[in-house]
Amino acid sequence: MQSWALPFTNSTAENKPENSGSNSQNLISIEQIESFSRDWFFDSEYRQHSKETIKRRRELIEQLLWFLREKQQPGVNLRVIRQFLAYFSSGSPEEPRWGNADHHACLRPASRATVHTAYSRLRTFFRWCVNEELIAVSPMKNLAPPENNKDQVAPFTADEIQRLLAAARETNYPRRDEAICIFLLDTGVRVSELANIRLSDIDWDARKITVLGKGQKERAIYFGHQAKRALWSYLSEDSRTPLKGKRLKNVKEKDENSPLFVSEVGERSGEAFSRQGLLRLIVRLGKRAGISGKRVSPHTFRHTFAVEFLRAGGNVFTLKELLGHTSLHMTNRYVSFAQADLENQHRQFSPADRMRRAK
Repeated sequence: MQSWALPFTNSTAENKPENSGSNSQNLISIEQIESFSRDWFFDSEYRQHSKETIKRRRELIEQLLWFLREKQQPGVNLRVIRQFLAYFSSGSPEEPRWGNADHHACLRPASRATVHTAYSRLRTFFRWCVNEELIAVSPMKNLAPPENNKDQVAPFTADEIQRLLAAARETNYPRRDEAICIFLLDTGVRVSELANIRLSDIDWDARKITVLGKGQKERAIYFGHQAKRALWSYLSEDSRTPLKGKRLKNVKEKDENSPLFVSEVGERSGEAFSRQGLLRLIVRLGKRAGISGKRVSPHTFRHTFAVEFLRAGGNVFTLKELLGHTSLHMTNRYVSFAQADLENQHRQFSPADRMRRAK
């Protein structure tokens, strides 16, 4: 997504509207939104929210301000917020969201989950305004949340994984791109977590990495022998340090502050991959591998890890911890795929049916 660096005014919250948002006629002005949100961001930093959370909050408010100015709305009330969320869910090549025709995500409708997340963040903002006594009532008080029936993301098949790995070996950076795919598959790590891994986070002997997940919560992820070999193969040829020709154990001598995966092109050349950079890489590999009719993304690797873990006999409680979920409800989304696999296996190997066929 493009940077939403919109200029903020120097307005203050002194002219606090009485009963703002108590009905659909009362508006919270653009100037007030700018002022209130600026304090909200400061409060988010004070409360030690993650940089990613603060970044997403800024993006949402800047998108809201863009919408108000583009639609020539003086401020927000219940009706305007409903219009904003309806616009948020739109998008086409003819009418890209936010006027950004250069970003592929703006050229198609947003997913239900994305719209629901925008609703939740906006509701959090106005609730904060109420708690700070900047407004009397949230304009979203009587606004029901949008539907959020999450679509199950089909995991990669074994054949698709092999095709993705083959595609990775044909890029300009084959060892790096193959290592990224194997690591995503073997750990189920979130793309934001992967982007932030430093070499100092890795315990090579235990094949364990400490990552900072959602809500600033640390957890351990683990990787197997194949992933370790792929990582060392990539790091041993990495041009950041003169390791060519040395033994793999010298990978440990690299600068511990270096990111694990480094971008080689663009403005971030020599720096850690961004979330969007990793997403674009996996999308390119999917096209090169000829995978269609399925979302090809880092998150699909996460789904594949979860389903394969369950199919191999792993239990859902351990999977919950490995994925960094806060509740089993989130983890149980993956169980349906594993159960479908068990159903197919039972049909194939049913003891009674096999005895009948043997007669």
